[in-house]
Amino acid sequence: MAMRDHEERPERPSQADGTAHLFSALGKQIKVLREHAGMSRRELGKAAHCGEALPSAIERGVRTPQPDLLIRVDAVLGARRPLLSEEIIEKRAMDRLARQQIFERWPSPAFTHVLEEGVLQRPIGGQAVHRRQLEHLVRVGSKRNADLYVLPTNSEEHPNLDSAFNLVTPKGRQQVAYTEAQGHPRLVTDPEEVRLIADRYGSMRGLALNPRKSVALIEKMLGER
Repeated sequence: MAMRDHEERPERPSQADGTAHLFSALGKQIKVLREHAGMSRRELGKAAHCGEALPSAIERGVRTPQPDLLIRVDAVLGARRPLLSEEIIEKRAMDRLARQQIFERWPSPAFTHVLEEGVLQRPIGGQAVHRRQLEHLVRVGSKRNADLYVLPTNSEEHPNLDSAFNLVTPKGRQQVAYTEAQGHPRLVTDPEEVRLIADRYGSMRGLALNPRKSVALIEKMLGER
């Protein structure tokens, strides 16, 4: 067990490329899930086949977890997650809404979003909720620091059929990417891999409607409801 822990021990998160704070946040999230599952670090390490020291280091943000380890940890903690109570669902929804205050901050960061037209047409939550979602997107699209690009459903080309992703460029730091598919999150810090994802994003934006036409399309959808 100790030998495997040594073999899988990753490097320390880098302060130079700006990823240290991201892995620190990831470590805190793992700790919350572990404690919610009622597990000790020793129990998590044994279940994830990595020993006790590595989960401790990852939770403290002093080691960079490898993807295969994150998959094992997610499987262990995910299997123990109970159904969420109404109170937890409400709190998480409020937390998401609170994070949107970043749009109101000044100086505000710049945002660009590429959205599938099919996603905008799906009335998840019911017609009333769907309408509010579209109204919110129109408000976001009207801000000077945010650009919305809608990729039409009838587009015959699509450079990204894998999964959704986010690109983050902290001021003065290296760009990173974040992906999540079927509940498995992944933070991408390898410069070459991030570059390929960024190229894919550029291709998607080139195929999408420009921001003015995109907002006009969303407004048209509102008019049809």
